[in-house]
Amino acid sequence: MKNNILRYGLPAFMWLVFSLPALAQFNNPGDPPTEDDPDPAPIDNWMLILVLAGIALGAYLIIKYNRKAIAQ
Repeated sequence: MKNNILRYGLPAFMWLVFSLPALAQFNNPGDPPTEDDPDPAPIDNWMLILVLAGIALGAYLIIKYNRKAIAQ
């Protein structure tokens, strides 16, 4: 079980740590207004829902895997 956590969990955690800041752009109100500022990424509004969906999917897959392992 520890090998599975290191094999799959650690890379998934590292991917989240390095990719989410690139996706979630925050609009800083302290910046002076300019015409060329792009709008924040639309994923910002749905970040909490996406995280909850990922946790729910991960829990479902872990439970499914454990039931399959017990049945064998």
